[in-house]
Amino acid sequence: MNFLRVHAHVDHPWFYDAADRMGLLLWQDMPLQWLYAHEVMPEAVRQTRAMVRLLYNHPSVALWCCHNEPFYVADTKDESAGAVLATLRSLLVFSWNRDVMDRRMADAAAEEDPTRKVVPSSGELPIFREGTDLHFYGGWYRIMGTHRAFDRLARRLPRALRFVTEFGAQSFPNIENATKFMAADFARVDWKLLETRYGLQTELMDHWTPRERFRDLGAYIQATQDYQSRINRHYIDRFRARKYKPNGGCVAFLFHDPNPAILWSVVDYWRTPKSSYAAMADAYRPLYVFALIPRDRYRRGQTVRARIMAVNDAREPAEGLTVEAVAVDDEGREIFRAAYGLDLPADSEAVDLGVAAFRAHIMGTGTLTLRLTGSGDPFINEYQFEITE
Repeated sequence: MNFLRVHAHVDHPWFYDAADRMGLLLWQDMPLQWLYAHEVMPEAVRQTRAMVRLLYNHPSVALWCCHNEPFYVADTKDESAGAVLATLRSLLVFSWNRDVMDRRMADAAAEEDPTRKVVPSSGELPIFREGTDLHFYGGWYRIMGTHRAFDRLARRLPRALRFVTEFGAQSFPNIENATKFMAADFARVDWKLLETRYGLQTELMDHWTPRERFRDLGAYIQATQDYQSRINRHYIDRFRARKYKPNGGCVAFLFHDPNPAILWSVVDYWRTPKSSYAAMADAYRPLYVFALIPRDRYRRGQTVRARIMAVNDAREPAEGLTVEAVAVDDEGREIFRAAYGLDLPADSEAVDLGVAAFRAHIMGTGTLTLRLTGSGDPFINEYQFEITE
């Protein structure tokens, strides 16, 4: 997870020098995304060799990837039946780009550099073929369902979780930077301009964070970042729960904006972190305690069952730890309390501490708080759940 993907481009030489100095590992892409005409292949093979020769001596480069998502995508916002069927055909049946051109490019990369892993094409599901890394956007692209759809995927296709390089949701930059390219008055925002020039997928944003619920631009922007934080943590928690079973790592899409934009980033074009950056940093903590709650909403009096887990990605063991779990209802009344002691070896798999089971009889928002102590500053992780009639 301590890893960056240089997504569908080759970056400035200074970037690779900095990564070398910092000891930061890089997944390096060729600048190819979606589909290309057959005539592109000779040049694509030539440029693959040129990229490998250019970056070969940078120890930060961990692997090469020849092509991102080599299947049919006319418009990522288009979820019509025709578009979906065309995408599925090229994803699952045949894509000349993937099945012919990318293999030639991968062969060329391996000839130039037999020491590094070569991924011919990114985003390939292990259906009818070996597969590569997972891209999954449940909770953003509606065709994939909500974020809860991931649990079904994990049960039915666990091999897809071996490595993950795309997941997430869009959010706005902080208000002080967002208003550099959009109106500060919520009523005067040009939504069409934000979509055509600044990357906003308006219909999808309205579906998950409906703007009609807000009168204040600042509150709306914060709500988009809060939703992004929740989606990112939901996935990271589930990947970490499956560490080495079979997950070997996860890279969120994406880190920072390349231009003033509303994208999936946690750092904006001006290099200002969003609140979702801090949330992601917490979810990626080497020593981490988390909860897997199977639902977002429960009926009053229904039992909430939350599986409490801990994991240690550090090189050193963590011993003498304590995890306290406390659940309260909407009025702040305690409905559950438990404590767990544990020792975690270095680079541990996720440890299952048990199930916190409790009932809430007050409608509203309940909160489960996990507090990890015994190694440095205490870490607190909070999860909310809704109680309805």
